[in-house]
Amino acid sequence: MKNSKLESKASTKDVFLWLAIGLGLALAIGLNYHFSHQPLAIRLIAWIIGTLILAALFFYTTQGRRLWLFSQAARAELHKVVWPTRQETVRTTLLVMVMVLLAGLFLWAVDSFLLWLVAFLTG
Repeated sequence: MKNSKLESKASTKDVFLWLAIGLGLALAIGLNYHFSHQPLAIRLIAWIIGTLILAALFFYTTQGRRLWLFSQAARAELHKVVWPTRQETVRTTLLVMVMVLLAGLFLWAVDSFLLWLVAFLTG
């Protein structure tokens, strides 16, 4: 019961934040067209600042917090991965290249044989 009240409060807050984000984006697009005579560098700086402000608003939403927690969990999982050494990577890469070459030669041989067989059968 307590979680549903928190969710309803969060969803009300989220609605206002999403509205603010949408209005901010619409305002940014409108201002970009209004100030189209300004140099591109100035408009790009304004876009970067606006994007940072809208991103900050996004991270106050429930979805933004969930995305942040997911990225933190993904980063923690990356630290658990046992990465191969350089020697293992080079050996594996060479093995894959040799196998691709052998498979290519085999398929070329089969294709050549079938081409010869079709030519032989059709005269």
